[in-house]
Amino acid sequence: MLARELANAPRVIIAAHPTRGLDVQTIAFVNNQLIACRDRGAGVLISSADIAEAWQVADRIMVLAAGRLYGPVSVSETTLHEVGQWMTGR
Repeated sequence: MLARELANAPRVIIAAHPTRGLDVQTIAFVNNQLIACRDRGAGVLISSADIAEAWQVADRIMVLAAGRLYGPVSVSETTLHEVGQWMTGR
């Protein structure tokens, strides 16, 4: 399915939990494909509860939790710990 959707080099990709339930090798493949699309200039929006997944692919990160919006902020300007705190409302 991923190959079909990326075959025409889309300019925008919206992926909700793109690696949920996949094995480690397939997760790496999917993330590499999303990164390649991002690097060629496509807009890639990932919705995921897996902070590590988002962190690997994202240039910027934004969190919506408990009715509050945090970010967007460049991943280079924050930490996993800080984003984790946003996710838990602390």
